[in-house]
Amino acid sequence: MVMILKNTKSGKDSKICPYCGMIVDISTHDCPIKKRKNNKTAKENRINQRDTDRELTSKRWRIFRKQIILRDGGECQRCLIKLHKHVYTDLTVHHIKPRVKFPTLMYDESNCVTLCRECNLAMGLGGIDFDWDLTKVKIDLDKDLTF
Repeated sequence: MVMILKNTKSGKDSKICPYCGMIVDISTHDCPIKKRKNNKTAKENRINQRDTDRELTSKRWRIFRKQIILRDGGECQRCLIKLHKHVYTDLTVHHIKPRVKFPTLMYDESNCVTLCRECNLAMGLGGIDFDWDLTKVKIDLDKDLTF
């Protein structure tokens, strides 16, 4: 919780910075501790992005991607559920929790859903905006599939 303090002398609002603990002017405070934290997070994201991008060219990913698309009936789940359209072309596998922030979930079937390219770009890193239920899958991913 951030406490906002009214300063009657200067007319400016102040708050206690949640990063450095100082009482600061809301409009001008540029916290160095927050910057260091953001830089560390950005560096971790860049490393995860590099590693998961490399993984997207692997045989394991190609097989996993085909399994997810088959599981979802070979169509965009967002178009089907939200827009009531059947889109079977230009399909991608969308990670509900972004692979950059959660690289351990890259091959987790419950974290992946089939979307068309347009829907995947619309969703970005923000998860999904439709009610998707993994229990309504079309095939069993535990079977050995060969491609």
